[in-house]
Amino acid sequence: MYIEAKKDFMKFLEKFPSQARDILVYIISITNERVLASNKYITSIYEINKSIRDLKEITLKEIFLLFEKIKIIMDSEIILFFEKNYVMKEFLTLKYDSRIPNKMQDKIVES
Repeated sequence: MYIEAKKDFMKFLEKFPSQARDILVYIISITNERVLASNKYITSIYEINKSIRDLKEITLKEIFLLFEKIKIIMDSEIILFFEKNYVMKEFLTLKYDSRIPNKMQDKIVES
C-alpha cells in the first residue's frame, strides 16, 4: 500500500482508521527508540570527553583507568585498542585488551 502523505493522508485516516493508528503508533515507537539511542550516545560521548579532560597527567595507570571508565560508560564487555601499522598497512597492533587488565599489549593482527 502506498500513501502520498501530503495529499492523501487524511483520506487514508478516514478510510482505514485502525491501520492509520497502527502506522502512527509504529512511527512514534521507532522515533522514540532512535531518540533514546541518540541521547544515550550523546551522553556517553560527553562523559568520555569529560573523563579525558579531567586527566591530570598521561600515564599508563591513567590510561588504563580511562579505558575501564569508557568500558563502563559504553556498557561494553571488553575494550580493544588497535593501532595502525604504518609500514604494513594490512596489519594492526593490539595495544590494549580489557580482558587482560593493567597490561599493555603488543600483538600484531591482520586486518
